[in-house]
Amino acid sequence: MKFFKTYESFINEAKHSKVFKAAKRGSYPATIVVIKDKKVIHQEQVNTPEAIPAAFNVLQRKYPKAIITVEDKTGATLYREVDEKKNYMQKIDLEDFKAIKKGTKLLYMGSEAEVVDNNGFVLTLKQNGKKFTVNKSMFDHGGMLKEGVSIPRNIEDWARGRGLLADLKQIARWVEKSGKRIVGGTAIGKGYDTLVLDVTYQGSEIYWDTDTGKIEVNNQPVTDLKTMRKALEESVNEAKTYKKGDKLKIKLKNGKKFDVVFDSYSRTKGVALGKFKDRSGEYDTKPFNLDTIIESVNEGEVTKKTFLDLWKEIYGENFISEYPAVAKILKNRPNDIDKREISRIWDETYGEDFKEEYPGIWDKLD
Repeated sequence: MKFFKTYESFINEAKHSKVFKAAKRGSYPATIVVIKDKKVIHQEQVNTPEAIPAAFNVLQRKYPKAIITVEDKTGATLYREVDEKKNYMQKIDLEDFKAIKKGTKLLYMGSEAEVVDNNGFVLTLKQNGKKFTVNKSMFDHGGMLKEGVSIPRNIEDWARGRGLLADLKQIARWVEKSGKRIVGGTAIGKGYDTLVLDVTYQGSEIYWDTDTGKIEVNNQPVTDLKTMRKALEESVNEAKTYKKGDKLKIKLKNGKKFDVVFDSYSRTKGVALGKFKDRSGEYDTKPFNLDTIIESVNEGEVTKKTFLDLWKEIYGENFISEYPAVAKILKNRPNDIDKREISRIWDETYGEDFKEEYPGIWDKLD
């Protein structure tokens, strides 16, 4: 008698073969870790790779809503369950089925396929060069949709290891529905429990305290898609309040403060550009985030043109031709300059006290 495998056994074998293949790469004894609601709820030690698939299957059935990973004795992750938008043998809402776009890559019956067409009730798939149709009922049983958000791999791994991947993907969905994308990030804080996410096309940073669940953008609390959109949009609008040459003071989350001269804002890149003074006193143009600005310090500043015009008016000299050394330095400075900065440059160049030697222009610069 010829026996045929059930669909369920086909899926289990496919999954368990992946588990076993991954398990063979590690050192033993290994540990299967079960994570639910951001907490490790169960751990089980396994002595050989051959025993991993069976133990993995038992824990899957016992903890169907948990994330299960396999780690070798060094702590390295050998296998982790893929978080899917729709897993095998799981029904998909009709609206979600209709929303599957042409060109989407998905899995059907264990192999990758591409959506060629979707009329709302039937998918036309292309798999291994062949086209075929699948209705919703068939897709409920044999289809898998991977989560569609874009998250850098290192951040995804960090979140997965802490049982936070579902929450991270929710944040990523809000960001993408706001027309942005997460392009980087880093964990900070004593226990590395705050994740700072960099957002493209905008320039803001998302601060996520994974202990309390608190999310902030531009110092505004974010709790849902609506508040995320509002915070991201306001960060862009803030750029309109600054003009080239404005002197600002910024403060980073680590408490360090820097002086910066505003240069421009790029909507395409999502960052502001400013001139920062390096250790040698020269200015270097670098990107910075608008939400780090704590104050404007434009008092006492004049443009270079105003300074040159005043010098000509008071002393009857062409400053550039008479004092080329200082003029060359000023040329590389921002358009708006502080008279104290001019005094410092003059003193270092000619060894004179600018304020005492040229009180006429010093007073005019107030």
